[in-house]
Amino acid sequence: MLHNKHILFSFFHVILMIITTIMLTACDNTANTSDLSQYIAHIKSTTQHAIPTLTTITQIDALVYKQDNIQRNPFTPSLKVENKPAQRLNTNRIKEPLESIALSHLHMVGTVQIDSLFWALIKDDENHLYRVKKGNYLGENSGKITHIDTATIELIEIISNEQGLFSENHAKLLLTQ
Repeated sequence: MLHNKHILFSFFHVILMIITTIMLTACDNTANTSDLSQYIAHIKSTTQHAIPTLTTITQIDALVYKQDNIQRNPFTPSLKVENKPAQRLNTNRIKEPLESIALSHLHMVGTVQIDSLFWALIKDDENHLYRVKKGNYLGENSGKITHIDTATIELIEIISNEQGLFSENHAKLLLTQ
């Protein structure tokens, strides 16, 4: 049995050497590659070797900022914004459909009065019509409608800043034709 394993191992060695020899002879440099050499020579002769010169960079003088008492400092906030704590935003309420649409994509197109309640008609950019009343929310910044009349919808948006604090922003939607 040991003798058979030795013969099998020797046979495997011979086959491996034959395959290696065939693979190495396939990489012979004496093969005719003149067409490839001619093609490379043609490409090298027709290719432009000159690199275009770069344009010169003009030097700009540095400007030194000098603050006087008349102008405001551009590196400080211009308005004092009253920040409210984060719990001012009600995250437990269910969002209304118009809160997923930016205010810039909503247009007031009319009003309806039912009994003493004023409803505003709003269209989005896809021409879907919505009916809203005072207390409804619209826009991506939790805009709560505070007043509706025949020409405007007034709302207060809650906008967060970098520190995670919230401030109120008053916005209006005007009647469009």
